[in-house]
Amino acid sequence: MIRSVAWFLLGLLLAAAVGAHLKWRVRRRRARSPTSLGYFKGLQYLLDEQPDEALTVFLKLADENPEIIEIQLAVARLFRRKGELERSIRIHQNLVARTQLDRKDRLMALYELACDYLSGGLYDRAERLFNELLEDKPWRRPALTQLIQIHENQKDWDDALRFAHALEQASGMSYGRAMAHYECEMGQIALDTRDLREARERFGRALHRDPGSVRAYWMMGQVLWLEDRPAEAYPLFEQAFLLKPLLAPVTLRELWQATSGIQPKGGFQKVLRKAALDDRAQDAVAQALILDSSSPVIDYVSQLQDFLDRHAVLKPFCPSAGNGEAWALRVRESLAPIFRLTLRFYCEECGYSLQAHVWKCPGCHCWDSFLPHEILGEQLSGLEKSPPTALVNYPRLPFRPARLANPRSWK
Repeated sequence: MIRSVAWFLLGLLLAAAVGAHLKWRVRRRRARSPTSLGYFKGLQYLLDEQPDEALTVFLKLADENPEIIEIQLAVARLFRRKGELERSIRIHQNLVARTQLDRKDRLMALYELACDYLSGGLYDRAERLFNELLEDKPWRRPALTQLIQIHENQKDWDDALRFAHALEQASGMSYGRAMAHYECEMGQIALDTRDLREARERFGRALHRDPGSVRAYWMMGQVLWLEDRPAEAYPLFEQAFLLKPLLAPVTLRELWQATSGIQPKGGFQKVLRKAALDDRAQDAVAQALILDSSSPVIDYVSQLQDFLDRHAVLKPFCPSAGNGEAWALRVRESLAPIFRLTLRFYCEECGYSLQAHVWKCPGCHCWDSFLPHEILGEQLSGLEKSPPTALVNYPRLPFRPARLANPRSWK
């Protein structure tokens, strides 16, 4: 009896081993099939950044294997990447229309079709499809992300806020930074229409959503300044500067005006000491002070001296002697035309560059990613080879470091 059981168990083990071997041979044969080899060849082209060659391979595979959904989707994505949205849309529409397509593949094709519409600016169609995908739990988060992008693009900040809140609940992640910017955008609209109460409420909500928001502190300070409450505006301007000193070309002018208006103990120099600036932040502060012609130069003579010591390439463009107010004034007059032309802001995430500061990158759509270029980077490249006289005829372009550079100038 025992011997019979042993032979029976051995037979089961042999059958399992044979089955595993057969499965392995089937997988190996499939991996060596022309379809698999072609697919991997197309992927290799993509990795080598050769999308045209990849598209040629995938198109051939799609014609030979119309039943393989992954290949159809790969071809459509490549068309979208090349800007041929009509062809991408046609492929995805045909997939969605297939009656025998299973639910998982249909939802994937539906999502890709909505992305086609989004890329083409057909926001109504894209929104309708993404809303349909919200009903399916695996697609809820990606659909919410795309719906937020749609409403950001259309500047529908209330709807963007609503979907961001839903995404926060669905993912368990914080989207406070983005939602703070939505509140600031609506606060800016209220500020433009002189609705100071609504603006104050919006910026207050922004600070609640993101206590580290430079923009919210800075703009709340502007509201209080307009309401003739400089003593309350000053700490907000100070906090905006201290949170990110590199944004001095954007935020420093209001801080300087508030400092001059209420003359706090220790004044502007105390704020700079509190910031404990590194060299790059000191450069940003020096640029901001040079470009702001309304600030008395006597208060930052030492900053200018340190700035020129760090960047000797600028000394030929400046007066060679002096260390008082008259010297600082001549230095500012000499350097301001340079910085009006060379100051640029770049996105830390994607490298997108602009002459003016923006809170949202037009390239990668990130918030709070724009900072000034470093002084000895692209700004001053080639200056050491140019004679000082080359700047004599530079146009004196207007410099506007912020949208509301001087709130008290409103009438």
